[in-house]
Amino acid sequence: MGSEPDWSKDRLKSILFGNCVPDIYGDPWGGGVSKGHLIAGNLTVLTHLIGTKHLPNFKKSILIIEDIGEAPYRVDRMLTHLRLAGVLQNLSGLGFGAFTHCENEKDVDKTKTFDLIDIFKDRTQDLKIPIVSNLPIGHCCGNASLPLGSQAILNGDKGRLTLLM
Repeated sequence: MGSEPDWSKDRLKSILFGNCVPDIYGDPWGGGVSKGHLIAGNLTVLTHLIGTKHLPNFKKSILIIEDIGEAPYRVDRMLTHLRLAGVLQNLSGLGFGAFTHCENEKDVDKTKTFDLIDIFKDRTQDLKIPIVSNLPIGHCCGNASLPLGSQAILNGDKGRLTLLM
């Protein structure tokens, strides 16, 4: 936590002591505004919970996902798995955090693969829910802490995530 910026440290302290925290912002993809309980996690871990008793209830929830070190084709496979399992269709909102070191390898033929943003859009835009990308959440310096299970509002038109504490 020593290398985290002051705003990130202050946010964590505010959450721990039950104080109000500022909204966080990302890139809006539209879809309006939704409210739900907050679920955030690593995409790889989350997909490995499918079929176990540890998978959260996603009904009317806002899911924020992030990952580190996964090639785009693996991210595509995991998002497809979430779709096929019905997870994405139950959400009231979806946010994409940092996908650190998840780029295509340099020697990959760019004409035979997709960028992450294209994969995210292809797997989610038909969901008709608010979606925000590039939220400061995940394996990145400048990580906005989130209290899991809290009520939140995701504004897909303004790119804003608000915690209701």
